Order: sequence, then structure tokens, then C-alpha cells
Amino acid sequence: MEEIRPQFNLKIYIDNVYCDIGERASCPRSIIVSYNKQVITLRKNGLTEGVSLEALKDNVVLTMPYVHKDVMVISSGINLFLEIPELKVNLTFGNTDFSINLPFQHFGENTQGHCGTCNNNQADDCMIPGGILVNDCAEMADYWPASGVNGKNCSNMSSTPKPNYIEPCQNLNHSDCNLLMSELFEACQSHMSPKNFFSACRESCDPAAVCASLQSYARSCSQLGVCIHWRNYTSLCIKRLNNICISDLCRAPFQCSQKDASVLRTQHSSTKSQEYVCQNVFDEHFEYKCEDCICDKARQSVICKPKKCPDGFEYVKKEGECCGSCIQDACVYDAPDNTTHTLKDGEVHSYTCETVTCHELNGLFVTEKSIRECPSLSSLNCGPGFEYMKKESECCETCTQVACIYDAPDNTRHVLKDGEEYKYKCETVTCRQMNGSFVTVKTNTECPYLSSQDCGPGFEYVKKEGECCGSCIQEACIYDAPNNTRQTLKDGEVRSYTCETVTCHELNGLFVTEKIKTECPYSSSQDCGPDGEEYNFKCMNATCLKRNGTFMTIESFKQCPPFNPDDCVSGTAQFDKDGCCMICELKNCVVKKNLTRLHVNDCTSITDVEITSCTGHCDDGSM
Repeated sequence: MEEIRPQFNLKIYIDNVYCDIGERASCPRSIIVSYNKQVITLRKNGLTEGVSLEALKDNVVLTMPYVHKDVMVISSGINLFLEIPELKVNLTFGNTDFSINLPFQHFGENTQGHCGTCNNNQADDCMIPGGILVNDCAEMADYWPASGVNGKNCSNMSSTPKPNYIEPCQNLNHSDCNLLMSELFEACQSHMSPKNFFSACRESCDPAAVCASLQSYARSCSQLGVCIHWRNYTSLCIKRLNNICISDLCRAPFQCSQKDASVLRTQHSSTKSQEYVCQNVFDEHFEYKCEDCICDKARQSVICKPKKCPDGFEYVKKEGECCGSCIQDACVYDAPDNTTHTLKDGEVHSYTCETVTCHELNGLFVTEKSIRECPSLSSLNCGPGFEYMKKESECCETCTQVACIYDAPDNTRHVLKDGEEYKYKCETVTCRQMNGSFVTVKTNTECPYLSSQDCGPGFEYVKKEGECCGSCIQEACIYDAPNNTRQTLKDGEVRSYTCETVTCHELNGLFVTEKIKTECPYSSSQDCGPDGEEYNFKCMNATCLKRNGTFMTIESFKQCPPFNPDDCVSGTAQFDKDGCCMICELKNCVVKKNLTRLHVNDCTSITDVEITSCTGHCDDGSM
């Protein structure tokens, strides 16, 4: 390729060789690029087996990646890429194929050679010098021999004896070539016919050439925006790419090496598809196809995501632009709590003591801040159950509830802390803090006793003032008699039963029963004495008599003398030795004198009269 009218002094030449001794097709042995007084050769060593690619300048092998005077050369392991960023020229050189992409804006209608005229019209590509069109591009190719390239001149291929032609391999299995015509590539077949690639694939005896045909067609499809994931359907290409990181087949393979610390990229098609080679700088970010990409260290491949604008910016793509840009459409406010907020024009956001308003001024978005002033107050300005305090995320202190307020039925107000209880008659109030609020929970008491009917024998229902529930208070002794009846006895009450005497006593509010067992004088015949024997019992004397051969008892009861407790010395009252009569130590007779006016009917003594009286145990007499 040369310029018809030299403007950029760019020349590209190809050095072809027969792909194999038995092949009709030619393969590129090297491509020579001349630009800015630099001549760089991209070539391969070997034909198909064990082929390696290298770049040379002045017959010196270049170290990849190479960047010098607006020319960049990188290697992906299976391809070499040469890029001239200033001219947007991209060249790909592989084992069996190559591609050259020139921008129309720089080279339109101004190229000649094997690539034809750069006018996006294939009808005039088969043109020989002088502007003459021929029917067969293979015939046209012989009219463009290069001369003076690296000091060499190319001979006409038609005058060079061709190698002995050998029939294509008859026994080689070309089933992988059929993939080009299968449903695998169906999405691309309507955009570009695979027939030429299929023919080249079928004519080759070398499995590497089969792989090259598949790879070339897939790459051509990707340049048209159709991505075909084809490598998993053939075993030929996978074996040759075991050191290559294939991450996205819409892009070329990625080779992750540990040699050079750089991230390079090159465009290699008119659709601005790019290939990235990650060389040691993992986690490096870059932009590709208007996406944000990173050379991921864990996967050792490139991962791309749609471009994301920062807060407050919107992605806008104008007509005619390849990639859009992030245009600010809102204010960005970084709050004191390290949160970021986007505000539209006129939108207001309040945070603690700060109020922010967004304004758009001549396409610029600015924030206006105003600071709030807090009043000077204290807890004295708050009501019961409230304290003057500052909550988190608030600007000023406020009266904040810290306890429950309970207004009892007796018109008294009570302040209860969380968990504290207050009881009023039949109502129990408990303070609970729930989600920052204080609430009172009321429960009513159910009384077990409502009247004396609910109490048992000997108990009485008593309800004191101010109490919710009454209670059963014991008022008498409870005695289960030998006849299986339950009896109630008041304090001091005595009940006698067979062989048992029961007395009720109240001691310090408790009611207890005192039981006295009767001791019988006779329990058997042996206890009976001879005739005339006398026995003394409590308040009774018994005498055994025998009359006419019959034994009988004569009983006589003891008569107790009069007993007046007031005549006794305090604390000396007791039963006599028989246990029948009450006796005590008598008080001495005391004479008391008293002066008083005597009144008899309507007559009253003129002066006080001395009156005498006796107390204690006094004999009969007068004084």
C-alpha cells in the first residue's frame, strides 16, 4: 500500500511465501511498514509448525512492547500489532493472515496497491497502475511489485517457478472447517460470507491453517460487531493457545506475562475494536470501547464494565462522537457523616445544623449552605419525664422524653423510669421504652376473694381503704371434732366432747386451740376397788358400794365457792388441785374515803360529806 499523493509518507509492503510445499495459497512471511523515517518489519520464523513472530528495526529484534516516535508494536503471543495513534492506523500480523485498517479521514481516495483504493467500494479494488481495472485481483497482484524495500526488489510471482503441486491431503479430517458453514457462525454469515474462509480451510493440509481460517473469520465477524464464541468447538486451536488468556472473544486474546510493567493497547479494526495486553500491571484501570476496564490479577484477564459516571454527573453521547462524556447535572454534597448526596437544581437537603440548597449558575452547579442557630435552654424548660439533650444526627438540643408520665385516678402524676412499676388499687402500670418512645402498659388485678362467702369457716372478708383486693382474716378457731364435724370457736370459748375439752385462744392475732384429754379412773375391772372404796375426780367423788350382791357407784359433785376475779391479786387466778374450782390469792380489805355532796330527793347537804367504801376481800361489818 502506498499513497497516490504522499501526505503522511506511510508505506506498507508484504513479503509473501507459499504456505506449504504442496499448497497453492501464499502466506505472509513479513510485513514492512515505513513511516517517519522508521522501517519496522513484522515477520514470522517458520511456516506453520513451531512458528514464532518477531518485530525488527534495522535488522535488530525489538523488545515488546515497543514505543518510539508515534509507532507502537506489541505482541499478544499469537499476533503482532502495530499502531500509529496519530493517524489511527492499525495493523495486525498473524501466522497465516494479516489485516490493515486505515481511517477514511486521512487516506480516503488516496491509496493504491493490493488493498485497492480507500473508498469503501470493493468494485474498483482490482486496479493496476494507470487506473485500469481488471477482472481478477489475482492478476492485479502481479502489477504491484515493491522495489527498494530494505534494499531489495520483489520479482514478479508469475515469472517465478511454482513448487511442485501436490494434491490436497485426502485423508485429513476437515470437520472443523465445517464449523464456518454451521449454525455456530450463523449470526455473522448474513453480514459476511464464510465461503472464502471455508475454501482456504479445505485446501490446507495443515491443522494450523484450519485454526487460522476459523480465527480469521471470527476476527472479521468481531470487527462487524458480531461476537462468536467458537474456540470450545474445536480441539485444534485450544492446544495451541494453552498459554493465552481468552477472556472476551469480541476482543483478541489477552496474554498475561510477568516481564514488562505496562499496559498497552492497539486498535485493529475500523470498528475500533481493541486488544489489550496485560503485562505485570494488574488491577490497572483503562478505558476501552467507552467502557471502564481492568486487568484483573485473579483471572489474569481483562474485565470491562459499562462506563459509570460519578455522583452528580450523567453520561451523554453527542451525535458523531465515539464515546460520550460525563456531564454534571446536579450538585454533589458531602455531608459531615461521610455520606454523599446529589441534589437537583433548587433541591434542599438538611443535615444537623446545616441546610444545603443546589443552584445552577450558567451551567455550573453550586451549593449554598446555611447554618442553624440553637436556642439557649436547659432541662428546667422541659416538663416532667423530659430532659434537654442532643440526639444523634440532630443539630440542637431538644426536650427529649426519658421516662413515662402516668396520671393516676387520684389526680397525682408519677414519673416512671424504663421497667419501673406503679400500683394504684387494682391497676398496675409498667413503663416500657420501645423504639425510642416511652409507653405505659396497664394491667388490672383479679382479686381471689370478693366476699366472706369466698372465705372458709373461721375467716371473714376484710377490705381496707385504698386496697384493690380484700383478704380473708381469721376470726375464730377451727376445730375438727371427733364426730367428724368442723366447729368454729371464738376467743375464750370452750367446747367439751367425749374425753376431750377444747378451748380457743387468740395469741398475737393468731387463733389456736388448746385440747385437754380426760383421764378415766377405770380402764378395766382390775381398776375397780373393794366395796366402799372412794374415788375423787374433777368436781366429782365416786364411791363403790355393794348392795344385795350388786355393785353400784354413788357419785357426789363438788360445789365451788363464789369466785370474783376482782377480789384476786392480779395473776394469781388458777384451778384448785382437783381442777374443778377457780381459786386465787385474795386482796386485803382496803377502806377508801371520798368527799362528795349528798343529794336526796330535793335535799342537798350544805357541805361535802365524807363517804367510805371497801375494796378487796372484806368481812361483813360497818364503819
